[in-house]
Amino acid sequence: SVVFHSFAQQSATKSARHCFCCRIVVISPPIMSSSKFQKENTADDVAAGSDLKGKVAIVTGASNGIGKEEARVLASKGAHVIVAARSLERCQAAVDDIRRTTGSQLVEPALLALDSLKSVRAFADWFLARNLPLHILINNAGIMAVPRALTEDGFESQLGTNHLGHFLLTTLLLDKLVASAPARIVSVSSSGHAAHGINWDDVNWTTGYDKFLAYGQSKTANILFARELNTRLASKGVTAYPCHPGAIAETGLGNHIPKEEFMAMGLLNPDGTLNTSLMFFKTIPQGASTPIYCAVHPDAERHAGEYFDNNDLGQLGNPVSGSIVLALCFHTSSLSSSSSSSSSSSSTSSSHQHGSS
Repeated sequence: SVVFHSFAQQSATKSARHCFCCRIVVISPPIMSSSKFQKENTADDVAAGSDLKGKVAIVTGASNGIGKEEARVLASKGAHVIVAARSLERCQAAVDDIRRTTGSQLVEPALLALDSLKSVRAFADWFLARNLPLHILINNAGIMAVPRALTEDGFESQLGTNHLGHFLLTTLLLDKLVASAPARIVSVSSSGHAAHGINWDDVNWTTGYDKFLAYGQSKTANILFARELNTRLASKGVTAYPCHPGAIAETGLGNHIPKEEFMAMGLLNPDGTLNTSLMFFKTIPQGASTPIYCAVHPDAERHAGEYFDNNDLGQLGNPVSGSIVLALCFHTSSLSSSSSSSSSSSSTSSSHQHGSS
């Protein structure tokens, strides 16, 4: 998310030059919901007064960054929180810290590698076997601007990790969410969605791969999915919220971007330190605030299905229409197969999933 404040105009121009099917459109002004919270508010601020005793939450990518902060705040309000991430060791360390700082013992680690559909299914099976309700699902994990690689199932790694893994996870848990209603699904997207829509002719970017445009595609997919979920499930008591957490420099999400690129974008000073004159940067507690606002605040429900930013309604930079999300053709049935036909010589993503997107 950090890089897109500098990159959006460049990406829009590049996207138009490539002539992909989804074009970048003029960003229209946001419709404000008159939220009392601002960019500077923290996740603790927006959750103040919430009583989550008896509620169960899953947060993906929760071993560090804003995901860990989201899990901490939910636990501090009494929720039973599943801290899910690709490293069980890092999950356990996060759980130990959250238990220590909140005093809650209703926090537990779980292994979930979103670039592996096998891992996603195993996690869902494990959770459903617990016979717990599910009231909050925060699809938070993500990778950004990585060199081109394929997941073990043969998908471009950013689409596979940021969208398809969460798509399968959510669909596997839908019946549980409906049975637990009222329930909320939060899709942590990014303002980086404005870099690109869906590359319909080549979603896996087999040619002309651009790490930022592929990231934009995955974040657009997050928004499409959340909006369509809300359309289909709101009448059943399950609401969905795509959101942008903000530009957070402390999460490690941009670890794959060379320092020279950050300097060229003006995000780093020549000595490699953060350019603090840029006022859009957030702290981790601030970055976690919009996902938590969407997950727990009563005012958010009035605008379910809309795109949130800075604890209020945000603005979309792409032709994001929830009604076309299933045209992505990533149905549960197609993802439920083992994808064993993927070539064993395919490059597999080794990128870490960080606690913000």
